[in-house]
This record gives sequence, C-alpha cells and structure tokens, in this order.
Amino acid sequence: MDNSLQLLISALGSEDAYERSVAAEALGNLGPDAAPAVKELIRCAKDRDPEVAYLAGQALARVGTEEANQAVRKFTVPALVKRLKHPDYSERSDAAMSLGELGQLAEGSELELQQLFLEPMSEPALHAARALRSIGTPKSMAMFEQFADQWQEVFIEQLLHDDEAVRDFACFGLKLLDTPAARKALEIVGVGD
Repeated sequence: MDNSLQLLISALGSEDAYERSVAAEALGNLGPDAAPAVKELIRCAKDRDPEVAYLAGQALARVGTEEANQAVRKFTVPALVKRLKHPDYSERSDAAMSLGELGQLAEGSELELQQLFLEPMSEPALHAARALRSIGTPKSMAMFEQFADQWQEVFIEQLLHDDEAVRDFACFGLKLLDTPAARKALEIVGVGD
C-alpha cells in the first residue's frame, strides 16, 4: 500500500475532527484507488461529527465498491435525509444537494426530498428537484417532472422581473432544472453556463 494512502487511513483515526474530515475528503478525491480505506471510511461514516460523516460517505460513494455503496445507503443517506428536516435553510439545501451528488445511491429518499417542494421558491426545493433527477428512478423522475412543470414557467416569467434578485433566482432555478425549455429561455436572455 502506498505510504501516502496509509497516512490518510491513519488520519481517519485522529482525535481531531478536522484531521478526520481532511483525510476523508482526500480519500474521496482518490476514488477507486481509496478502496483499501473502505473499512475505516465506514467507521467514519458513523462519526459523531456531521462533516466527517458526510465526507466519509462521499468518499465511499467515489470508491464505488459494493461494500462502500452499502455503507452509503445505510449511514450517509439516512443522515442526509435527517438534515432535510433541519430548521436551518442552508442545512436543508446542502443535504438536498448532497443527496443529488450521490445519485442512485440516494434511492429511497424521494419522498423526503419531495417534502422540500413545500418551500417552492427556495434553494432547498431546487436542490431537491435536481437530486430527484440525479437519482434517476421512474419514481424520482416523475417527481422531478412534476416540479419542473409547475415552476419552470414561473422562473421563465421572472427572467423579465424588475428586481435583479428575482431575476438571479430565476436563472439559478432554470439552471438547476436544466430542461430544454429552461436552457432555451436562458439562451434567449443571454445567460450562459
């Protein structure tokens, strides 16, 4: 085993949460090459520090072995689903975005993501819609399409709003929806990627 890989694995056992999180993130950047760290990453996916647990889950998802994927489903997804109910707006938004990054590994979180649609003109709702599209199951795609059908036209209309903040949010929403109509509307008003 590579010496630097061994050092990162050792750092996962540090008393310092920051060191554990840095090691988990670095291992995630290695992707499948971090497979020797799976056991330690699974332990960190249950860490009391939410940042360490999240980064360990992301690393496991990038390793991609069956054992790693099972751990993501068992530990990371439930922790993120719990954060979808957090009173803080940014926590809900980050949790939805993180579930979207997990793609199909987040299957089973669809109903909780859909609950964020109750905050329709919000970042958490937009990230939830994007996460549902990333999950990619027939169920999640139907939920995504329902949201897109409901809000796409509103966002397109808001591209012409007098208030710049409203226009910016509409652009953000259309970029996250990333439907053909959304891309066309953004192209017409001159908003690129």
